[in-house]
Amino acid sequence: MDIVKVFENNMDLLVVNTKENEKDWEFLNCLWQYVLISKNISRTLPKCSYCGYKGEFCFEGFGAIKKVGNGIMYIPDSNDKLYMIPDIIFHYLYIHNMEPTKLFKDMVYSAPKPQTKEYIDCLLYTSDAADDRISV
Repeated sequence: MDIVKVFENNMDLLVVNTKENEKDWEFLNCLWQYVLISKNISRTLPKCSYCGYKGEFCFEGFGAIKKVGNGIMYIPDSNDKLYMIPDIIFHYLYIHNMEPTKLFKDMVYSAPKPQTKEYIDCLLYTSDAADDRISV
């Protein structure tokens, strides 16, 4: 499985800057499952490159509260790729009404959901493959 890292400079793979859209609650609820298990990778205060706000971005859903901005979500797609996506993308979609690309929507809807054996196996397989590449 190939790993695709998404950063601020290539976020256009996943979102389009349009403000006229209604929130897609089905998509946001589906994405929230990945946000909840995102892995924090930094201790700095996150900054939104769109509105310039710097600080904590907290959201609540499915009985949980989650701070976003310093985490990475792992979302597999159907083309044998694992996307590493900053969790601040949830802020862009929810607060700024940015629209997810078709690629991103299809990925989130069709990917194995967190807490399923298929999702865990996918991450373990990717981790093992990465370890093999490093050790060779």
